[in-house]
Amino acid sequence: FFIGITWLLTLTVQGQSLCYDDDPARFIPEKLVDYTYIEAHISVLESEQRVDGKVLFQFIEIRSDVDSVVLLAPGFIIKAVSVDSNQVIWYLTDQHLVVKLPRKRNTKKMHILEINYTVNPKSDLYFIGWDDSSNTKRKQIWAHRPFGWLPFANDRLTMDLYFTFNQKYQVFSNGERKSVVTNN
Repeated sequence: FFIGITWLLTLTVQGQSLCYDDDPARFIPEKLVDYTYIEAHISVLESEQRVDGKVLFQFIEIRSDVDSVVLLAPGFIIKAVSVDSNQVIWYLTDQHLVVKLPRKRNTKKMHILEINYTVNPKSDLYFIGWDDSSNTKRKQIWAHRPFGWLPFANDRLTMDLYFTFNQKYQVFSNGERKSVVTNN
């Protein structure tokens, strides 16, 4: 009886495994900075299935030897990047935006990383019904997660989202709606 239970437990423990889909965001690099807040200004152009954005990340360095930060940004076209209102050097890899931090900076203070970009999301933001020539499908845009349309840092933080979109439609999000402004 004891040998049978031991054999069963051995099979159970050895038989367990973890399986992940091919997800570019599953890699969690060493945490060098602590992102605390995002302010994102997002304009959605449904006819072009495009997002134009300006994102401000608030962060503080955890280590003093940090020379760059890396964000997930697949397919993004970067227009400008600054840290504490100073233009910085940056480059794109296949999936990531690498931002070189200024050499002279106060490593103990909170910093603001600003990124202006445009992207035609290939995943994680879905435009449904916009290309329906019969005009019978409900037009909607929904996000599965922010990886494909918002530069992504794998951290716990608070966020304020400001969406600009056609006033004929409603925008829904988690959280609390503070205001709606009609503009041109």
